[in-house]
Parts: sequence; structure tokens; C-alpha cells
Amino acid sequence: MARCFCYLILLFGVAVLNGCAVDPVAQREPVDLSSAGYLSVFLDYAEEDAPLRIELSDLEFSTGLEWIPLLSEFQPTTDSVAQQLIAAASLPTGRYERLRFQLAVMDPAGTLLRQEQVELPFGQPFEVKRGQSTCLFIYSRLSRQQLQQPLHQQLEVRQQQQPLSDELLYILCPEIQTLYVARVDSYRIVAAYGIGEDIADMVLDNRRRLLYLLDRRYHLVQRFNTVTQTLTDRIPLPLTDRPTYLGISDDGNTLYVSDPANRQLLQIDARTGILRQRRTSSYQPGKIYPFENQQQGYLAVLYPRDQQLQVLPAQTLTPLYSVNVGIEPYDLAYTEQALFVSDVFAQQLLRIHPLTGQTLQAISTIVTPGTLVADPVNRNLLVGLCQDQAVAFLPFGQQLIARRAAVDGCPADMTTAMRRRLLFVALEDSRQVRILDLASEKQLGTIPTASLPRVIVFQEP
Repeated sequence: MARCFCYLILLFGVAVLNGCAVDPVAQREPVDLSSAGYLSVFLDYAEEDAPLRIELSDLEFSTGLEWIPLLSEFQPTTDSVAQQLIAAASLPTGRYERLRFQLAVMDPAGTLLRQEQVELPFGQPFEVKRGQSTCLFIYSRLSRQQLQQPLHQQLEVRQQQQPLSDELLYILCPEIQTLYVARVDSYRIVAAYGIGEDIADMVLDNRRRLLYLLDRRYHLVQRFNTVTQTLTDRIPLPLTDRPTYLGISDDGNTLYVSDPANRQLLQIDARTGILRQRRTSSYQPGKIYPFENQQQGYLAVLYPRDQQLQVLPAQTLTPLYSVNVGIEPYDLAYTEQALFVSDVFAQQLLRIHPLTGQTLQAISTIVTPGTLVADPVNRNLLVGLCQDQAVAFLPFGQQLIARRAAVDGCPADMTTAMRRRLLFVALEDSRQVRILDLASEKQLGTIPTASLPRVIVFQEP
């Protein structure tokens, strides 16, 4: 009994050290948008190599009768030179005509050059609706040569426009009920949309340009058309309690949902929304990962509390096998005809035969491995390292981590842009998405967000 008690203490200590015992998003109250919308205000520069530092504060919006302050507790970001997020908060519903703020202009060394209040009109009235999330962009043409001219003539406020559908990065921030959209050619946020409370996961059907959002509160899946940038319809999830993870087949025809509270998996026709089948288990399912092996579809399911990996044929959902995958399995990926599972407790990656469940290799990572994503072009498995604030590169066929690239934060999720050879890393502790070049493994830029980015997906052209 004493030995068992010590083992439990050890497990608890490791979980706390690895940051797995506390969910930072689950502990924080979401914003209240019952009578307000959520607004993110960005400062965009005409040139990326901006010779001046610009700070904006004390933002207020005029209804024509009164000035309403934007009560933002957000600290402006400074990592990106192309775009800065300067304020983000809820704003009462209504129509607004003008914006004013305090503007400070400094040189790169921080010496104040000019400071004054600036007031800018909207080209057309800016309307805030209940439950809406949107962006405003203050576009700056300021330069040292123009400092003696009126500052308001060198600034312009722009409302968000519908972006072109290709090469967009979608960033899920459930705490502020917001889905951000970023262009990867300019590394800038271009739009935001309100998605409602308690969105737990999302997946993308790149062929049909459809994004699916798992709504845990109302037990449904929202379908978002990325061409028209609108929510089109909803797929109900009957007899679910707390659906948590979402998966999509390679052809985009089938959705899979795990419901840990009811110990069940759901298979749904993505085109019609019809529930095809429901499978219950003695385990509590976690992350799910549809994959194809030898032209056959399968579904891999992690059961972290039960320390199991289960693989099921995609059509029947009849278990093919279950296998132990360590004390604290965290994430999984399929590549090079093998399944990889990150084991947080043992600090290792398990390489598993997808059809038999046989453990082919146990690869030590020395530090705690987290989220996984495959890079088939450069033939690497990419591993998020929270403690090291880095991404590790494991070449296919090798048993040692070859290289690491710093991302200056804890990777919560990762996704790739194969044509551009880019890696996007959502940093859960710094409210940013870091961009890495997969060829050089160097940082290229940063996309700021107003809250923790939980899930990211990229739409290839």
C-alpha cells in the first residue's frame, strides 16, 4: 500500500510539473457577449520595416451622442513588426461613427517624438452586434519625414472585409468566443468571427472548403463555409453529454466525435449530418485521429485515463485492437505507415504498427513531448516541447531527435502549409501563433491573438 501511495504522489508531481493538471482555459470565465460584441483592434504598418514605434491607448468609440471606452485589459504585442494587436475587449451593441485614441510616436530607441489625441471617422457606420466578433485595423503611413504633418492624415481606420478563401490560417480562441482568420503571405490577422461559447475543437475539409466546429455547450457541430466566410448550418449530436474531440476522414465525407462523459464514439455523415452509428466503450475516449493505411480507412483513439490506444476500421468502428501506450499518452499522429504516440510521463515517443498494435520502437525525447504533426515533404515528425519552448525534428526512420527550433512558448497545437513549407505553432502561454520555415527551421514571423489559441488549421490552395 505504501509503495502504491508513493507511486500516486509521483504521478501527481509529474503531471503538475508538465502543466497537465490544470487547464488554463477551463478555469477562466468566457466573455459575456449576451448584450455585446467582441472587438480586436490591430495596428497595421505600410511597411514591415517600420522605422518608428507607435503606441495607441485609451480607445473610445462615438455613437454620435456619447463616447464609449473600449475597456481592454490586453497588453499590446510587440513581437510582430507587420501587425500589432493593441486592444481587445467586449463593446456594447450599437452603431459607431468615430474612433479616438491617444497616440505616442517614438524612435526605435524609445525616445518620444510626438504625442497627441487622434480622432478618426469610419468610412461607413461601424455596427457591433450581439455575440459578434470582429476586427478593426488602424493603418499607419507614419514616417519620420512626415512627423510635422497632422497625424490623423497619416492614419486610417478600416473595417474587416471578407478575405479570399485560399491560404488562410484559422485560429480557434474559445475563451473569447472568436475564430480568427490570418493570411500567411502577410502574416496578418484579416478577420474574426463570433462562434459562441464552449467550442472545443475544429477540423477542416480542405477540398470542399468547409470548416467544422464542435460546440460542446449545445451538443452540435457548426459548419462554416470558408469561401463565403459564413456559418451555414448545424449538425446535432443526439444523446451526447460533453463532446470534446472532433475528427474528419481524408475524403471529408465522415466526421467522428468522442464523448468521454458517455464513453462513446459517433460516426456522422458530413454531407447530410445523419448519425451513421454510435459505439460505446468501457474506456473514456480522448483525441481521435482518422488515417488511411494501405488504402483502407481507420480511426485511432487515445484513452489517456486508461493509458490505451485503440484502432478501429473507419466503416464498422469494431475495435481492431487495444494496446497500452504508456502512463500518460498525450497526442498521436500517423506517418510512414506507423502510428506515433507521445508519452508525457516516460518522455518518449512510441512507434506502433497500425494494424497489429505492436510497439516497433520507443524513442526517448529526453524532455516531455507534447503535440505531434508530420512533415512528409522534409520527412520529419515534428514534436512540440512545452518545457523547452521549442519544436523538435525527428527524421523518419531515426530514433534520435535531430534538431530543435525555438518558438519561445509552449506549443498547444501545430499545423503545416505544405506548398509554402511553413509550420504554424499555437503558443498557449503567450497568445501568439509562431511561424517557422520548415526548410531552414528558422522563425519567420508572429501572428498575435487576444486569447489562448487552442486549435489551428490551414487551408491549402
